[in-house]
Amino acid sequence: MNDVMTRCVSLATGALSPDLRANYEFGLVLGVDDFRQEQMYLLEKDYLYNRALHGFGTAYGLRVTAERQPDTDPDVLITVHPGMGLDQWGRPIVVRTPQCARLGAWLAKHPPPDDGGATTPPVRRSAYVVAAYAECTDALVPVPGQPCSSSDTTRVPSRIRDSYDIELRWAPPAMPAWDAVRRFAELMARVRIVPGMDPTLSDEAAIIDLVRALDAEPPASPPAPPVPPTPLRLPAETVRDALDRIFVVWVTEVRPRLRPNLTDPSLPPEGEETAGGEGSPAPEATGEPAILLARIDFEPADPFDANAPRITVFDPPRADGRPYLLHTQLIQELLLLGGTGEDGKPRREFA
Repeated sequence: MNDVMTRCVSLATGALSPDLRANYEFGLVLGVDDFRQEQMYLLEKDYLYNRALHGFGTAYGLRVTAERQPDTDPDVLITVHPGMGLDQWGRPIVVRTPQCARLGAWLAKHPPPDDGGATTPPVRRSAYVVAAYAECTDALVPVPGQPCSSSDTTRVPSRIRDSYDIELRWAPPAMPAWDAVRRFAELMARVRIVPGMDPTLSDEAAIIDLVRALDAEPPASPPAPPVPPTPLRLPAETVRDALDRIFVVWVTEVRPRLRPNLTDPSLPPEGEETAGGEGSPAPEATGEPAILLARIDFEPADPFDANAPRITVFDPPRADGRPYLLHTQLIQELLLLGGTGEDGKPRREFA
């Protein structure tokens, strides 16, 4: 007779799905997988809603500071202050107390990747503060023993705690969705609506071609344009239909190609096979969940002593390229700022 505690369906077989929820009926016997399925369904709906309809980034707080503490300390204390954000999979990052790390101590354990482990790094360096959602188990409780089990295997965690990973890295996380959204906004800011324009002179086709290329890898350091980019024009009489066609291309063609996958973070993007067979998605299949919080430029002591790490010079943390989320009430107020004139039209446009 099989042990009553034996799981009949392994979690690795793909039996749990974000599109399934328990169907409760009188007489239905529920097991561990049923409750896990219900949790997965509800959690994934929240994550899907966040990443598909809102995006990712800092919602509030999560300010990063760098300072000497105390003044005689040769190291630099990096602090991430309380706040809330969403990682790239739509999972909440809630930091309730300040989180600190010492830059020199981190450098002693993580030498620059191109130094081959040398203790004397180049003079100028950049480190990146990144954050992502994490979870950990908590509250051990005893469970009925099983054959051949010991006391170490009869206690299991009864809770899963929402947590986060905050770390320093030598490279920022890839955030292609954020980059593409910003380029799309910059592109649409170039559009001018022209009354009485000859429809044959419309730039709609050129705009659609540019939209389709938005998810391409941008150049590492694009040269500054000598003159402002040429405006793109649409006839005012047919602009609504033209904008509909442009936005449809963005929604149906470009966004599905952006990482992470907008359907389910446990599944690989369409057309990619998993590394471990059915139900075992490749770890890299959904891209990078972490979001950027800050970049810190610094100069370590030369020579650098890992046993007594010293940072000689450091700049205040920079927020270049940090994704953020404006809440709906603020967007509402910004849209209403322009007001209307006597003719009923906005006194100024909001772009």
